[in-house]
Amino acid sequence: MGDDNRNEGSGGDQGLLGLPYKVGFNKGDLMLHQSERIAQGVEAVEDILKRIPDADYEVIVQAPDNDAAFESVREAIVEGLEQQHEENEALRYELEEISEANEKIAGGIGGLNDTAKLIADSTERVSLGIDDLNDTAERIEEISELTLLGVGALNYTANRIAGGIDDLNDTAEGIYDEVSEMNEGIWALNAIQKRQKKLLGKINQSIIKHGEQTNKLLTELAGLAVEHIRETVRTRKMMLSEIKRVTLEAVAQIVFTLRRLEARMAKGLDEVSDSVREVGLIAGEIRDEIKKNTATMISLAENSEAIRASQHRELSASVEKVAFAAKKIRNAVRENTETLVHLAENSLVIKAIQYREQGLA
Repeated sequence: MGDDNRNEGSGGDQGLLGLPYKVGFNKGDLMLHQSERIAQGVEAVEDILKRIPDADYEVIVQAPDNDAAFESVREAIVEGLEQQHEENEALRYELEEISEANEKIAGGIGGLNDTAKLIADSTERVSLGIDDLNDTAERIEEISELTLLGVGALNYTANRIAGGIDDLNDTAEGIYDEVSEMNEGIWALNAIQKRQKKLLGKINQSIIKHGEQTNKLLTELAGLAVEHIRETVRTRKMMLSEIKRVTLEAVAQIVFTLRRLEARMAKGLDEVSDSVREVGLIAGEIRDEIKKNTATMISLAENSEAIRASQHRELSASVEKVAFAAKKIRNAVRENTETLVHLAENSLVIKAIQYREQGLA
């Protein structure tokens, strides 16, 4: 993918701990593109669904006058299935790229964990230096005690930051689960494709004289199924977009705080007396940032829950519509089948009467 460099710093713009000054992710864009490709695949098979009879019933009617029309329909169905197979292969390739991108995300978060550990080590070294100064004078000892309290607060803050990074790991795992669900959807489409190929052998004996009414009902069912799939894709796009936005904001805030802490501590290593006076200010700023990040994480969880509930309601409504349409189709097919059987019985009775009259003649 051409945008993989978006999650790296430009040039040599990196801090002392190796963090880039610019943070960006294109993994959400990849998943949105994946959803668009799924929608395109659905549109490609929509015409096929309109013309394939339901496999739950078989009424064989010989119609030699429709051989040319049947051949045209069969060729269109085969062409659509081949196109759908190509789309599925392309989607499978993009899923592999998305899996690799998720591994890169996990590597980046591991780098943030390493950075937090380096910050903890630096605070420990500052604490050791202050302990050495405690032996020089009583006044320095008092300052050192205050410094130790500040360093303890920094250690606590570093642990809180590490916890925030763990939350980001959980978010990345949630995104990976969404991609896995998309992959399962692709497998389901492949299973439908195999089933359609098996039905091709039965289509030669499934041309029904009353095809106009059956095709109309099948078109209605196909429209409901396609609309259900499109609603699912749109809802998933909204959820992925929201997760991407909030994740980017949280990561940017945490990295900004870490970078400021890094600069302050680098300056404090050279001038211990200045860093001692600024420890309290830094700790206060970090506490404020942690509060903001915590609020952001809570908002993300609430938004994700609301989106999930909305998606569940929409899916339930779509399933009810599809079930109702399927029931209508079954009733109509049953009526058509009974009509055809009745016509066939009447035809046999008429032929028997004709044979008997010819025999009497």
